[in-house]
Amino acid sequence: MKLAKEINEMNQFDFDMIPMWIADMDFESPPEIIDALSNRINKGVFSYTTISLSFGHTVSNWLNKRYNIKIDPSWINFSPGVMPGISNIIQAFSKMGEGVIIQPPVYYPFFSVVNNNHRVLVFNNLIETDGSYCIDFADLRAKAVASETKIMIICNPHNPVGRVWRRDELEEMGTICLENDVLMIVDEIHSDIFYKPFKHVSFMTMPEKIRNNSIVLMSPSKTFNLAGLQTSAVIISNERIRKIFCLQSEITKTNSINCLGELALETAYNHCEYYADELLDYLEINRQMIYDFISEQIPTIKAFNSEGTYLMWIDMRSTGISNDEIEVFMINNAKIAVDLGEWFGETGKGFIRLNFAFPRSILMKALFNIKHALDERMSGK
Repeated sequence: MKLAKEINEMNQFDFDMIPMWIADMDFESPPEIIDALSNRINKGVFSYTTISLSFGHTVSNWLNKRYNIKIDPSWINFSPGVMPGISNIIQAFSKMGEGVIIQPPVYYPFFSVVNNNHRVLVFNNLIETDGSYCIDFADLRAKAVASETKIMIICNPHNPVGRVWRRDELEEMGTICLENDVLMIVDEIHSDIFYKPFKHVSFMTMPEKIRNNSIVLMSPSKTFNLAGLQTSAVIISNERIRKIFCLQSEITKTNSINCLGELALETAYNHCEYYADELLDYLEINRQMIYDFISEQIPTIKAFNSEGTYLMWIDMRSTGISNDEIEVFMINNAKIAVDLGEWFGETGKGFIRLNFAFPRSILMKALFNIKHALDERMSGK
C-alpha cells in the first residue's frame, strides 16, 4: 500500500533530468550544522587554522558511542578528503612502478589515484555470486606474494556493490597483507550506512598485528552530506606509520584544516547522532522500494543486494542494451544521470550505479522513467 501511494503521488513532479550519479544526498544537512556554520561565518574572520585537540577526541568519541570502538585520539590525523589521504599514503609507502591491489568493480578514483602516482594497478576482482559479490582469496594470495606489491586498498562498505565485509573476511584480507608486507588502506567513508541485519566492522577492531599494518580513513561527509567541506580523519595505530604519514602530509601541504570543515565534523559527531539514525530508517525503506519495484515492474533488470551505502548496483545485461548504449539510453530515454558500471572496471560493464538517497517521490519518478523507457524499447517505439 505504501508503494502504491508513492506511485500515485509521483505524477505531480516533472523533472528534465534526475541526477542520481554522484554519491551525495538530496537531503539538507542537520540544522545544528547549518546553524553552527552560519554563526561562524557571521564572525567575518577566516584566517589560517590549525587542527584543534578536540578533532581527534571528537572522532574517537563518535566511534566509541556509535560502535563501541575505543580509539586513542592520538592515532587520529586530518586529511582534506579520503582520496587526498590515499594519495599521500601511496606516495609515502610505495615507489613508482610498484603495485597497488584494488578490488573491481570498485570506486573509480582508486584507479586514477594509483595511475596518476605512477604505480601499477593489481586487480583482485570480486567474484559475482547470486545478487552479491565475494572476495577471491586465492587470487589475493597470489597477487600479494609478489615482491613488487606494496599496498592494498579496500572500501567497507564496498562502493559500488554494497557489500559490508564480515569480520572473518576482513581478518583474512588483513592476514594475507600482513604476511606479505602489504600495507592495507581501508576506506570506511560509508561506515555509518548499513542495513539490518548487517553490521559495520571497523578495521580498527582487527587483532593488533593486523590493525598495525593498516591505515583507516573515514569522514562525516556521506552520513551528514558534508562532502564539499573536505574534512576527513585518518586513523593509524602504528606510531612508525603515523609519523611517515604526517611527514608526507607536511610535504604535500595537506595538513591545514578548513575552519568550517572542522566545525561541521565536530557538530555532526557531537550533536547529530539522531540524524544518522533517522537517515538509516529512511534509506532502508528507499532500498526496499527499489527491490520491490524492480522485481514487480522491471524484471529484465536486477538490483544487487545493498548491505550498505546508499548506492544500488543494478545489472542491465538482460535488457538487450549493449554496454556502449547504456549511457545514451539512461540520459536520452530514461532521463536519469547514473554512474556507468564500466567506470568501476571491466567487470562492471553492463551495470549502472544508482544513488537512492532521494525523497521517495523523486526515487519513484526515476524508477518509472526506467520502466517506461524499457517498455518503449521493447515495443519498438
